[in-house]
Amino acid sequence: MKKIDIITRRKFLKWGGLAAGGALTSGLWKYVLDGRDLNYAYAEELLDIGTLTKGKLKVGDVLTKENVDLVKDLLTPGNYKLIKEYGERVKIIATETNPIKIQWKPMIEATERNLGKAILDAKQQLWAGKPGVPWLGGTPFTQPKTGLEVMWNFMIRKNPYDDLKWLGSAAPIVDLKKDEKGNYYGKVREIQNSNYYHINTVGRILVDPKPYIPGYETEIFRFMVPGLAPFSLKGLNILGINYLSGDKLPESYVYVPALRRVRKVSSTERFESPDGGSQYLSDYDFHSDPVLTWTYKLVGKKPMLVPRSNSIVRTPKITGNSIERVTPQCDFQLRPEVYVLEAYPTGFPRAPYSKKVLYMDPAAGFRPYIADIYDRAGNLWRTLYASYYDGPTGKGGYEPDYSMYYAIDFLKNDCTWRSCIAPGQQLYLHNQGYKMNDLFTTKAIVQLFTT
Repeated sequence: MKKIDIITRRKFLKWGGLAAGGALTSGLWKYVLDGRDLNYAYAEELLDIGTLTKGKLKVGDVLTKENVDLVKDLLTPGNYKLIKEYGERVKIIATETNPIKIQWKPMIEATERNLGKAILDAKQQLWAGKPGVPWLGGTPFTQPKTGLEVMWNFMIRKNPYDDLKWLGSAAPIVDLKKDEKGNYYGKVREIQNSNYYHINTVGRILVDPKPYIPGYETEIFRFMVPGLAPFSLKGLNILGINYLSGDKLPESYVYVPALRRVRKVSSTERFESPDGGSQYLSDYDFHSDPVLTWTYKLVGKKPMLVPRSNSIVRTPKITGNSIERVTPQCDFQLRPEVYVLEAYPTGFPRAPYSKKVLYMDPAAGFRPYIADIYDRAGNLWRTLYASYYDGPTGKGGYEPDYSMYYAIDFLKNDCTWRSCIAPGQQLYLHNQGYKMNDLFTTKAIVQLFTT
């Protein structure tokens, strides 16, 4: 089947000119901040897969290994491999153009309030207005010129909400096998289950105190993860502290029920899997190392097909120890402008990676949809992706987030699912007004299981 010449330099430059106002070249945010639909920012062919492919594919079609070459240049190498070689099927849905269904409205408002205040000092550390003032909230660089500015946009606010809780987050670890016909399926090695609690300490935009929690201005966020299953993890409780300084490694503490005490865990082993899954500590939520321990190159911007659903993606059916799919059943949509960022682990000379490539949407506050990871020889090793959706709050608004986070190791042929099934089916709540002493201290992680 002949591949459509989707992305050529001529077409890319043409798209920049076609964008109403030139969003690909002059910045999307002026339209978002004005409260306008993205139809004002981009030409029709960047918002409709049928127009872009001249009718070869359209909304409602399903990508399979038979037709995926038509849009190979609109997919990441990892997603293309999953469809072409692993037999995954992806439904194409319409492009969402309402900005508040893509990014939480208070984040957009905070970006507008703090527009132009972001600075980088001589060490490339992010501040608000002058050195020493932590970031105040929102997206720092709405029109980033460098890869470092793009990465600060993501890392300073990895979770947009001031606090959150996910209760009952199942994580099957799956070995990928082939049947007698050569089709892939999954054999479940283990199902881990935990809760997740998170609190932002700076850049807070809705819940008091804001914009900082007094006494914690040197941090970005803390999280707490109590293990529930299997039995080997039950009662184990993890506290993580991530610092504002771009060159300071996180701190981790673990409550071990058998010892009835808290132990500090080394944070230097960034390229090990703490739970036996398909990603290293460095890869959690796409990237968890301090910003300035890596270097970055902004490769470019282009339209792409990425995992963004209009509904919750749920854990697939598990029968015995067999799982019905290799990857989540997730819809993809055409996003008109995706930043392609290459990251290099220059602060970790012994890292097994040569690079990580992140695909980030400015309309979503530069959160990545996907990250492809390459070994030292330059071979595709792993892919990480999240299925985003927009969930109604019940108050007339939306809280965009992801309902499934997924990692696959192509060399080991295994994968790990991080499931956040659905508001209402499991408890999934934002901005609850947590205090630091509630859950996010070494004393709190002991009390959770001993009281």
